[in-house]
Amino acid sequence: MENLLEVGKVNDRQLESADHRTYIHHINVFADETWGLLERVIAALGIHGLVTIKENS
Repeated sequence: MENLLEVGKVNDRQLESADHRTYIHHINVFADETWGLLERVIAALGIHGLVTIKENS
């Protein structure tokens, strides 16, 4: 978006398109990090389960 503003010849549609792309990128980054956190939680629960099974046996 900054590149568009530096050029000076920009219409509203180009600015809105750049703004929407930036917004969608932020949503995608949030979703990727959320999945990463969920995967780590599941892995930690699995490791915890394996450790506690061995202790009880």
